[in-house]
Amino acid sequence: MLLSSLFVSFLLSLLRIVHFGGYPLFMSLIKSSFVRSLRSVQREPYGKIHAGKSIYLFSIHNIRRKDTTMPITVGQNAPDFALKTKTPEGAATITLSDYKGKNVVLLFFPMAFTGVCTNELCSVSGGLELYSSLNAQVFGVSVDSPFTLEVFAQKNNIAFPLLSDFNKEVSKSYGALYGTFVPGVWDLQGVSKRSAFVIDKEGVVQYAEVLDNAGELPNFSKIEETLKSLN
Repeated sequence: MLLSSLFVSFLLSLLRIVHFGGYPLFMSLIKSSFVRSLRSVQREPYGKIHAGKSIYLFSIHNIRRKDTTMPITVGQNAPDFALKTKTPEGAATITLSDYKGKNVVLLFFPMAFTGVCTNELCSVSGGLELYSSLNAQVFGVSVDSPFTLEVFAQKNNIAFPLLSDFNKEVSKSYGALYGTFVPGVWDLQGVSKRSAFVIDKEGVVQYAEVLDNAGELPNFSKIEETLKSLN
């Protein structure tokens, strides 16, 4: 009975708004109310009505938030970063902005010591002369620890720096982070997506490729073409 009376009052209020304020005001209020409802979602069963001071909103139970981080695209400034790498001499910090004036190839990969990642990085390492001739510095990035990446590089003779994004901040800033890696099998949270970015001498992204399928490889022919166009 109380809900019926409140609903009738609500309808009468809407009719008064339409009559005195016109259709545009009515739609404006409806839109703003809808936005407020999305911002104040409560954990209640579907369809339960909540009484507020002047409006009644439906809430949704257990909304699952998806990762809405968008990948960096061509033409954007590359997010700067400072990441750790482990060398025989000890810890070192690599900062992207220190490489202005030089092209950078940034390769995110899911995990050290996995088949596809090992093949990819070994192949790139074997062709480093090409990247050097195109005035490009190559970096690999994963969420593995610096110690794991050091051993991985040593065992596979990888001759370019592997950077540890252990806190996952850089992968996220580039839109290169899985919400769930291999769902239903491993269900691992926060693993870097296999991705490739070419960053020019001014720090602007000139090539961007983010792969959802960890079994695929970036298009290295296009990476090479992009680097040649920058020289």
